[in-house]
Amino acid sequence: MRQIALPLDWSAAGGGELVVSKANEGAAGLIENHSYWPHGGVILAGPPRSGKTMMAEHFRNSHGGQAIDDADRMEDEALFHAWNAAKSSGQPLLLTARTPPGEWRTALPDLRSRLAAMQLVELGEPDDALLEALLRLHLTRLGTGATDETLSYIVKRIDRSYAATEQFALEANARALEQGGPVGMKLARMIFDHQNELDM
Repeated sequence: MRQIALPLDWSAAGGGELVVSKANEGAAGLIENHSYWPHGGVILAGPPRSGKTMMAEHFRNSHGGQAIDDADRMEDEALFHAWNAAKSSGQPLLLTARTPPGEWRTALPDLRSRLAAMQLVELGEPDDALLEALLRLHLTRLGTGATDETLSYIVKRIDRSYAATEQFALEANARALEQGGPVGMKLARMIFDHQNELDM
């Protein structure tokens, strides 16, 4: 488990850290070695809040590459021109998206062929180690904390997604502030019980 200092895309305060585990180390390593990219481009696809924007900002700032966030939501012509501009400048190009290019609504044949030639890297949902590290990081940044025992308890029960992890940390922090203490086992159990009641 390690942390890479990166610009922060989900908070206005301070710098950010991308927590790297086996779940995303392939993508992080690929960004650090862009000289080996086939055709000079990579598509990074992954779920919301998975660190794609952080990686893109790191790529721009540390490696001088071109990065386009939410490429799957761009108009064909705009993305095609951006792709050509990056190639003309000789800069490596990183595209981020929620889904692989085969699921995009790309109608322009020339763009489809260019996207197909780029290397695809997919970010899955976080593993246990990444979930725990993300919870710890979110809670620390929010100003509260939790013991290892509590974090382990949460990881075994939380929805396995980046967005759910962040949302749980926000709710736990708010309740901890109301109670004037850290995020403990009692508080964690209360949050899960409340979520179960809402799901019924």
